[in-house]
Amino acid sequence: MTYTIRNSGREIAATDYWQTPQGAAKTAYSVNAGALRLLVAANLAQEVAHEAPTGRVAVLSIGPDDADPKRKVRAGLMFDDGSDSPYCLLTDLEAFDVLPARADDARRDLECIVYGPGLVVLARMPLRIRHTRAQDHSPVEN
Repeated sequence: MTYTIRNSGREIAATDYWQTPQGAAKTAYSVNAGALRLLVAANLAQEVAHEAPTGRVAVLSIGPDDADPKRKVRAGLMFDDGSDSPYCLLTDLEAFDVLPARADDARRDLECIVYGPGLVVLARMPLRIRHTRAQDHSPVEN
């Protein structure tokens, strides 16, 4: 995917993501300044706008995809709302501009910012990262 992002600290000041073919159908993840920024594809924006804000904390799990052995590693972003079935987006690692490091697993100062088309902020919440041996999306303690 080729698109540009102009950063303003943790926030995205400008991007042409939604003007690209990928922006219509694929979600992208950008990491900068202690934030995971989710750029929601236009075709998912309404669903994500409804589901993501219910989360109290976002949990990014990076690890093996047990459901599909052909894929070595995947990522899941769960919006933990305390329910038994929190909203979760699964993706391939190619959707990330940079992958968070294992050292980020211990950090408690990270943030998840969810953007929809037009750079509308759909949700903003604390972020926890964990690298796993198996895809585990169970709720985590704040």
